[in-house]
Amino acid sequence: MSPYMVKRIVGAVTVVATIVLVFMVAMVIGQSIELNRLNNQSKLLDAKIEKLIATKTELTDGIEYRASDTFIEEQARENLGMIKDGEVIYIFG
Repeated sequence: MSPYMVKRIVGAVTVVATIVLVFMVAMVIGQSIELNRLNNQSKLLDAKIEKLIATKTELTDGIEYRASDTFIEEQARENLGMIKDGEVIYIFG
């Protein structure tokens, strides 16, 4: 093989290797950008989940309170004017 042929082959391999390297770098950059986007989306979703968990807890506590005897008694006294046996109502007017 002549030195000219070797030089052409080395040049062609160098060009192909450079193209492959540029393509791989572009893919890595693209994947890095996509990973960053997905991480940001994951953080937003985690924040939404935490907010929903807090809302669920608040609603569950409200449901439990409204099912309690304390709440029922408060409502009976305030809205229906009911009293317990032995209690006296004083009306000031």
